[in-house]
Amino acid sequence: MKCVISLKNIEGGGTRNSCFELLRLLCIFGIVYMHTYGIFYETASGDLLIHGVIINSVFNMGVSLFMLISGYFGVKQSGKKMFFLWSETFFYSILGVVVTYILKQESIGLRGIIEAVMPFSSKRYWYITAYLILMSFASYINRVPDKLSKEEFQGLIKIMFILFSLLPTVTFIHVMGDRGKGPVNMLMMYFIGRYIRMHVPEQTMPRKRILLFFLMIFISEIGLNIFCSFIKNKGMGLYCPYAQDYTVFIVAGSILIFLLFKYSKMNSKTINMISKHVLGIYLTESMVREVFGYIGVGVESFREQWFLFGIIAVHAVAIMMICILIDIIREHTVERFLAWVYNKISNRFHG
Repeated sequence: MKCVISLKNIEGGGTRNSCFELLRLLCIFGIVYMHTYGIFYETASGDLLIHGVIINSVFNMGVSLFMLISGYFGVKQSGKKMFFLWSETFFYSILGVVVTYILKQESIGLRGIIEAVMPFSSKRYWYITAYLILMSFASYINRVPDKLSKEEFQGLIKIMFILFSLLPTVTFIHVMGDRGKGPVNMLMMYFIGRYIRMHVPEQTMPRKRILLFFLMIFISEIGLNIFCSFIKNKGMGLYCPYAQDYTVFIVAGSILIFLLFKYSKMNSKTINMISKHVLGIYLTESMVREVFGYIGVGVESFREQWFLFGIIAVHAVAIMMICILIDIIREHTVERFLAWVYNKISNRFHG
């Protein structure tokens, strides 16, 4: 099976189901939206707080959904894929530092230089770091579901779910200390995606029932997070412990959303074309938001407006469009050059 980076286009034989590509686009939109809203996190109150809780409760499912997609289609250990993933991350990391220096006209310091040259040395791109770790062990990881029976595979997932999702949800203490933003939680979601691919091939539940279960989980999560925000911060500032990546609500909600898209069919060349740039959006959206803030194109002035959510949505779409344009330019320049270099080196060693 071909290597699939869930932030990249899904590969595979036959006609591609664009529903998965649409899901990836919705996930990255949610991440950009959530990050754009981030300026209000510490001071949000009233309707603004409820708005923040809602978007955190649903959009924090994005990374888990990316890993479910990766698990569903499979990841293969590939030096070439790892090289191009690293090089793209490296390029955008350096570009981000250059843009920041131009805007602020101040030295980034030794630490900033190290993080730019070695973007995986910090948590700036934690998802890519964790993904590369999983890809490094892919040939071993994929043997687990292949060697285990359906019941044994279920048992493994149950143990991981109890240790890394259920118990932390109850105790607020994650054994890995990474709030679910690391290889262990991603591995669990990857295994769940593999299980769905191998053992849930057909629609086993009506989509209306799946949607009903999701709404029940979603409403419960929102209620708990609003309650926690009022208890801890007295209604001034967000506190969403039940929206962490590892929680039962995020894990279960992600699975249900994934099933909704899995049981749908759609073929759109436009969606497939746009979704090629999801990784580029992920790596550049913070830089573009910084530029927006510098030139005064922000959402702060709409804080008290009832249509704030719409303004942020437009803002997020604008950021995504600029990120896609940047990625298209990189794709036709830097990536083509690196592909030429890689092929030359590869041919030299294998020729």
